[in-house]
Amino acid sequence: RGEGTSVRAGGDRSGYGKLGLHDPLFSISFRNGKILFEDLVARREFEVTPKWKPQRRGLNGCVVRFFGGWFTVENLSYGGVSISSGLPGTTTLDEMQNYRPIPAKGRALILKNGAVRYE
Repeated sequence: RGEGTSVRAGGDRSGYGKLGLHDPLFSISFRNGKILFEDLVARREFEVTPKWKPQRRGLNGCVVRFFGGWFTVENLSYGGVSISSGLPGTTTLDEMQNYRPIPAKGRALILKNGAVRYE
């Protein structure tokens, strides 16, 4: 079986309201062999151990599914709580087309409009 969900709710709603549609909300990168998932508005972060087993993680209304060094955004509702069920222990090649790589250097940014940009 895959891993269930870890959810942290909250965020900085007033800071969120001041952002434009193309401003970044979240960052996903590597740090010391772990995946770093950051809320750039509320300045909260936590680490995820990369595994070749699907795992969902939620932070301040952003739910991301990680699989090894890849990710896909499942839900974005900043400041809300998103709870979802556990995952199957594998993923298919068809599902992999929805995943994006986590860069070895730099980071992936999840923007307010839900798009992903790399820097």
